[in-house]
Amino acid sequence: RLENIEALIAENKLTDAEAKIKVMLAEPPSRPTDKAYLFYTAGMFYLQRSSYDKAKKYILDAYTLEAMPEKTTLYLLQTLAGLSMQKEKFSEAVKYYKAYMERSIEPDKNIYLGLGAAYFYLKQYHNSIKVLNKAINQFEPKKSIYLMLFSSHYELKQLKSATNVLEKMIKIWTDEKRYWLQLASLYIERKKYNKSLEIMQIAMTKNYLLKERDILQYTYVLYEKNLPFKAAKVLKEAIIQGIVEKNQKNYELLSTMYQEAKERLEA
Repeated sequence: RLENIEALIAENKLTDAEAKIKVMLAEPPSRPTDKAYLFYTAGMFYLQRSSYDKAKKYILDAYTLEAMPEKTTLYLLQTLAGLSMQKEKFSEAVKYYKAYMERSIEPDKNIYLGLGAAYFYLKQYHNSIKVLNKAINQFEPKKSIYLMLFSSHYELKQLKSATNVLEKMIKIWTDEKRYWLQLASLYIERKKYNKSLEIMQIAMTKNYLLKERDILQYTYVLYEKNLPFKAAKVLKEAIIQGIVEKNQKNYELLSTMYQEAKERLEA
C-alpha cells in the first residue's frame, strides 16, 4: 500500500496520495515496523509539500517507535534537527543532533555544522567553538563556519583567537573588503598598531578605505604610530575627494595633525 502511495507521489498525483495516506493513518497497522514506515512515508510526503509542522509530527512518531534501520533512523534525526533549526528551536535541534552523534560512528559533516550553529544561536560559544573547529576541516572553505567561529571567539573576548580566524579568512577570501577592515579594527582593539597599519595600507592599495569612518580610523592609527604628517596627508586628500565630510570637527583634526607634524602654516 505504501508503494502505491509512493508511485502516486512519483507521478505527482499528490491529492490522491494524500487521500490514501489519510486513510492509512486513520487505522494504522499494529506492527511497530509497519507503523514506523507509514509515519515515515507521511512525514516525507508533507516535507515535500512544505507542510513542516505535519512533517515533523509524523517523522517524530516514526523515530519514537525505534523500529527502523539505523541508517533511516539517523536520517530521521537529521531531518528533525533541521526542522527544529528552521523553527529556531535551537535547544531542540541540539537534542536531535547529539542523539545522531551518539548513534553514528562517522557523523555526516553537516551534523557538525548544524550542531555548531545551534550552539552559536543559543550563545553557548564554548560549545560552538569546539564543534565548529571539527566542522571547519571537513568542508571546502565555508564562510558561515568561519564567521560563526570568529564571532564565538569575539563574544568570549578571546581576541587573539578571533584575530587568527580573521587572518585565515583574508587569505582565503582576499577580495572581501569587510574582512580586511574588521581585522584592522581588531588589531586596534588589541593595541597592535603596527599590524593594524600593515592591514590598512594593503586595504588602501585595494581601494577598500572608501568610507569616512575607514579613513578616520586609518588616520588614527598613523597618528598612534607617530606619523602625523602622513595622517594629515591622507585626511586632506580624503576631504578633497569628498570621502570625508568638510566640517569643523574634521578640519580641527586635520589642523591637529599638521601641528603635531610641526607644519604650522598648514595647520
